[in-house]
Amino acid sequence: MNDEATPRDEVKGLLLHTNGECLPISVPKDSIDEIQSYLGCDVFTSIPCHPDSLGGKHGLTVYADDEALLKANTPVNIWSIWLCGYIGYSQPCVGSALIFGPPDLDGYSTDVPDQVREDIPATLRPTPDMEFHFFSKEG
Repeated sequence: MNDEATPRDEVKGLLLHTNGECLPISVPKDSIDEIQSYLGCDVFTSIPCHPDSLGGKHGLTVYADDEALLKANTPVNIWSIWLCGYIGYSQPCVGSALIFGPPDLDGYSTDVPDQVREDIPATLRPTPDMEFHFFSKEG
């Protein structure tokens, strides 16, 4: 039996900060702790992608802080401007978000597809005069 540590498979994704930064990240594919650390939370959720959206066609896995709505002064993620349209989801994200590729046969996330890296803007840095609005079909 080999006592040497075996390197864990790494999965490459994108971290979407509320301040408009998009950072490439790499996490062990079986590490919930690292996802929680990047999102800054204990509980996170997977945001569904509409199957007809670009994100749905790429099979994206999107994780968001599930506790952010309960915390005071957690900002809406400016990436929601791009992300909601890309994945066909109507509710803006609050707090940071992570994007990975589709799950593998064991249910683990895979690398974010190259096409998504090409589609995503380099940054969405807010400015003091920037405004954005989300509209629902009801309103």
